[in-house]
Amino acid sequence: MRVKWILLDFIKKYKWRYLAGIVFLLITSFITSLIPKILGLITDGLNDRIPVPVIKRYVLLLIAAALGEFAFRFIWRYLLVGNCRYLECHLREKLFKHLQVLPASLYDNSKTGDLIAYAINDIQAIRRTFGFGFTAILNGIVINTVSIIIMARTINPILTVMALVPAPVIILVIYKLREKIRERFTAVQKAFAEISEKVQENITGIRIIKAFAQEEEEVREFEKYSQARV
Repeated sequence: MRVKWILLDFIKKYKWRYLAGIVFLLITSFITSLIPKILGLITDGLNDRIPVPVIKRYVLLLIAAALGEFAFRFIWRYLLVGNCRYLECHLREKLFKHLQVLPASLYDNSKTGDLIAYAINDIQAIRRTFGFGFTAILNGIVINTVSIIIMARTINPILTVMALVPAPVIILVIYKLREKIRERFTAVQKAFAEISEKVQENITGIRIIKAFAQEEEEVREFEKYSQARV
């Protein structure tokens, strides 16, 4: 529950960046949906042998749409995906402050690798979710909605419905795979924590390793240890 409130506080702090990013995303999706229509006008114009100046205007309009899509896409990605970097710093700062007030007994009973995994892998997973995951979902919803409306109105409603037939199957497959993905992600996190713990042991015991000339042996041992967890 505490994590939920931390994330909500972050969203409130940067709400204007999120709102601006969503607006630019909507504009980008609208321009993206216009490009196939402009291409269709150019193709029909060539078949119907319309005047060359009209074709040139369509081509210029197509170039303008492509440049506009590029510019607006860059802006919304900068705002939405860029926010996840601020989120990563925000979470690391919160975690560091929290670790400073925890009792010393916690560090006696906790593995260093687990703490490293929390500070690196777990926070990066949240960053990717709020960055690429959030924008991919939002972008997919907007583009699909706009595309469906345009296809239904300008092409053929029946063909639009036929194109959407595989969608429920894809959603069902993703729903069935979510548990396996979660299990494998948890296993990766655990392996990362164990490898981090091994690295920490080697770093803290580097003098002993050098004193007994065990560098090559430790390298081989670490390679075996890592391969066993890949």
